[in-house]
Amino acid sequence: MKSNQIIPIFFSIDDSYAPYLAVALSSAIKNSSKNRNYRAIILHQELSPENQTRLSMLEKPNFTIEFYEMKQGLETITDRSSNYLRCDYFTLTIYFRLFIASMFPEFDKAIYIDSDVVVLGDLAELYDTHLGNNLICACPDKSVADVPPLVKYMEECIGVKKEQYINSGVLLMNLKELRKNKFDEHFLNLLNHIY
Repeated sequence: MKSNQIIPIFFSIDDSYAPYLAVALSSAIKNSSKNRNYRAIILHQELSPENQTRLSMLEKPNFTIEFYEMKQGLETITDRSSNYLRCDYFTLTIYFRLFIASMFPEFDKAIYIDSDVVVLGDLAELYDTHLGNNLICACPDKSVADVPPLVKYMEECIGVKKEQYINSGVLLMNLKELRKNKFDEHFLNLLNHIY
């Protein structure tokens, strides 16, 4: 890969996850290569100016941080019980990653990371992974395979065998292919017509 190519890294948070994101960003910056350029894009809902300032202070010359408030276009995703994922609460931020491809047409490829992750290596190595025509690159989520209620949820509600269930907290996304396949439109169609 080109050393001057920008590596886009997306996170999605609200105010309550700002402290966790500070750890994720610090670890990503600490393990970044001085020879590569990184751009952290924080997709957020109601992130206070104080937290934006605190997070911005982590920025380095080759690791920029910017904020993108998610306000419009997600009105159809509402606080209804059918939209709760795994928990008894609702947060719109869990859906933000699904719209990265359509919102950022300047990127053909990007990394998405949950805000409560500690990065132990250089994200450039993940970014350099060849995707071919695959929509995403992810790891199997083995941590839930032995929890019967979660296995039931995966297999009966989601329709995914436990061996094929992935950890969506760290994704290498083929934005070009996601756009070509109109992934965001398919997601919204499913969300609003299944329930």
